[in-house]
Amino acid sequence: MRTIAFTVALLLAARVARADEPAAAPAAAPSAPAVDDLARHHRRIIALIVGGIGVASIIVGAAHGIGATEDWHEVLDEHLCDSGHVCNPKGDFLTVRSGKLATAADIFVPSGIGVVAIGAVIWFTAPDVKVLGTSLRVTPSISPSSAGMLVEAYF
Repeated sequence: MRTIAFTVALLLAARVARADEPAAAPAAAPSAPAVDDLARHHRRIIALIVGGIGVASIIVGAAHGIGATEDWHEVLDEHLCDSGHVCNPKGDFLTVRSGKLATAADIFVPSGIGVVAIGAVIWFTAPDVKVLGTSLRVTPSISPSSAGMLVEAYF
């Protein structure tokens, strides 16, 4: 639901200016009705937290992927395994660690993308700002040389 507000000003009498008459003080502007923005604010904070967790998961997954790639390239560059995939102890260790890091990256990156998407859904489905109640306000303005009124409606 969208908030609609309009203001109508009416001047009822013509102003007659005299040199010895002080100028009329402008009427004080009435305050707008109370607005309930708390639910939207809370949802947006939750969305930012969830999205931040998702981004952190993507970063951690990318770091694990980089580590897996570096370990695997070390095995290949230093010829720690032969053509029959028989490795020395260091090559065996790096191969196993590379696989574990790659598995972690395969879990962290897609789940992080999903969590960022959930944060976006929470952000974009936050409730609209609501005006609390409907109000009609009439403010008269009277001076020695003029009269008028301000009519405001909020709904």
